Amino acid sequence: MKQFVLDYLANELSNSTRVANFLRTSDSADLLVTLADGKKIGLCVINRAIRLTEIRDRYACNTKQRIYTLYIMDGRMMPGDSTEVAPPQWMSALHTLTNGRVYAYWCEGRDVSIRPFHMEWKWGGSPRSVEYGDEIDVNSVRGEFLQTATKDIDGEFAAAYFGEGAFWKQRQAGEETQFNYSWRNWSYGGARRSTASETAEESWESWEEFERKYEPNTSGGWDWSGQQPRQPPRKENREAGYYAILGIPATASIDEVKQAYRRMARAYHPDMHPSEKEKYTAKMADINTAFEAIMKAQRT
Repeated sequence: MKQFVLDYLANELSNSTRVANFLRTSDSADLLVTLADGKKIGLCVINRAIRLTEIRDRYACNTKQRIYTLYIMDGRMMPGDSTEVAPPQWMSALHTLTNGRVYAYWCEGRDVSIRPFHMEWKWGGSPRSVEYGDEIDVNSVRGEFLQTATKDIDGEFAAAYFGEGAFWKQRQAGEETQFNYSWRNWSYGGARRSTASETAEESWESWEEFERKYEPNTSGGWDWSGQQPRQPPRKENREAGYYAILGIPATASIDEVKQAYRRMARAYHPDMHPSEKEKYTAKMADINTAFEAIMKAQRT
């Protein structure tokens, strides 16, 4: 299905006067689009499990190159219209990075449709109601620098979206003044002490457990019931998780860490698995993250 989506995007963009050219399968995106005004848009079509760290790294790397990144996710991974969901961290991050929406695609035969959905803001960890917008116009893609300040994604990033406006329902009169927040940055007015869950980093779990939780179920959909609230990880737990990814004990020496990294890289490098390249690219990203975190901790 991913190939159908890329073919659809390429066909639509090839007929746009706003597009100067585009490149398939670059290092920065699945489809690198150069607009007539010189801006570069990196479109990433995702049809697999994804981690928050991968999103952070891709946006950060592309921002340095002034490439405006946009993720378009498999619709089977998304919650239904008018439902409520406690979104995983990667979904919350994408919602922030694309101006209060997430884009998803669906394929029916060779026909492709792309629609955005918005998650209504709620206090604390309450489930958030989902509202879908109309099918987007691919040729309206645009990019801007976005300043984010949330527990999931923080910093300035070059981000892209399709410019369809705030399609979700207007809030009730007086609600803005009551809650006093910015929908774009999800930043809250007034002084408030952060909780441990808001400052905690993403907890690490085994790759097998992660895939089990986010793989499609037998009916072709995605099972949200498997996501359980997790306690904020302590620093030592995060570090143990990094060592676990490399398959070594936390007492391992620097030489043992390097040896383990080389061993894992040989086993999981995507070039060694051409038929499952996307899956092993994500796995290799986790291995690189763990190795860099351990080496940084060893140097300090």
